[in-house]
Amino acid sequence: MSKPSKPSKPSKPSKPSKPSKLMIGMQQMLAYAKGDTKGARVTVVHVPNVKAIRKHLAMTQKEFAQAFHLPLGTVREWEIGRRVPDQAAQVLLSVIAAKPAMVQQVIAKTRQAA
Repeated sequence: MSKPSKPSKPSKPSKPSKPSKLMIGMQQMLAYAKGDTKGARVTVVHVPNVKAIRKHLAMTQKEFAQAFHLPLGTVREWEIGRRVPDQAAQVLLSVIAAKPAMVQQVIAKTRQAA
């Protein structure tokens, strides 16, 4: 035999809720966009300029992509800003900018080993 269910309690009127963390964050974002930087935490991420690196090396997009074993479409999309290099690609691009010949040597050795 099952127990008879108790009648449900009438619902209490809802209290005004505290602003959610999301709402507070959005308000802070709007204030920052309007120039109020008080209490703001800003994170700046340096993304290597692919086009500048490539031009410094005097390479076309195709040559750059082939030399560093990157998809040509990816290089193009990075350069026009449609995509942003992920963290690993940013590291690779930084190393290419500093030591392009070394990167090409490593790539050549890994291709020979394969």
